[in-house]
Amino acid sequence: MSDIAIQTFLYDRHGSPKFESVQDLDTFTQKGNGYVEGFISMTIDGTEMFGPDYWDDVGMLWPGLTIMLDDCRENRVGKTSLSERAIPIRLECIRGWPGFLLLTVGRPEGDHYGVKARRTSVAAADLYPAVARAYLDAFDNFRRIDVPGNIGTVSEMKDNRLRSWIEAPRDSWLRIFPG
Repeated sequence: MSDIAIQTFLYDRHGSPKFESVQDLDTFTQKGNGYVEGFISMTIDGTEMFGPDYWDDVGMLWPGLTIMLDDCRENRVGKTSLSERAIPIRLECIRGWPGFLLLTVGRPEGDHYGVKARRTSVAAADLYPAVARAYLDAFDNFRRIDVPGNIGTVSEMKDNRLRSWIEAPRDSWLRIFPG
């Protein structure tokens, strides 16, 4: 089993000089053009895959990650990037390792932001439900603190798909990713 911790942080320009966990914010005063500066913190088995170095528009980061996971389910590989900074994120099946995926963030040679590539293997049965829970929690909190630009809205179809990831039996992921 993979140990996964995922949390969303926002930068509230008018309320705080630093990024704060979306769960800890009581209000959100950054009422700009719909760009919500923040980052997703994701640690897998002690390896930080995303963190403050990977800040961007969290309203775009979350959908990009879930689309990447959908693509990986359908095509055995999924890709996205941090929209403003073009840092690639790739998720792919590991041949010979049923139910396991390889997550790579960044370029092997590094990039002009000084961000080094990070890579880890993770059980699909752990990653998909963890991402779904964190996504739904983040968007619940976006609605609670009234993040601008209708960012807290989750379509019924997307909500159902994410809940199916949470409710899927562990062995079903072995059929989806046979290795």
